[in-house]
Amino acid sequence: MIELFTRKLDSIQLLKDAVLTPLPMDEDISSLSAILLDDDYYEFLKQGTVTVGGVTVLDAAYLIPFKAKAWMDLTDRKFAGEHVDSKNIKKHKNDVFRLTELIDTTAKIVAP
Repeated sequence: MIELFTRKLDSIQLLKDAVLTPLPMDEDISSLSAILLDDDYYEFLKQGTVTVGGVTVLDAAYLIPFKAKAWMDLTDRKFAGEHVDSKNIKKHKNDVFRLTELIDTTAKIVAP
């Protein structure tokens, strides 16, 4: 799974509360998503980047708040009557618990 994050740009016209945007892609690529962030979340994301093997990724301690937010958003959307696959809700919750094994217990971060 690859997730691309960016700030909301003025040049892209989106619905008022949009957080996701479609990406045109080949049928062979099935696990790719783009997530639009407000400025606070984008700055938080930039603080948590690390480079592993020449690839910039998000440190587990910083990834957990994004997974928790995704879980909350999906849960709220399902409760509001939107069609949301329960597997996705469960996946984000389970990801949070798995990621806790990777974090430094002395690390302190402040999430937006």
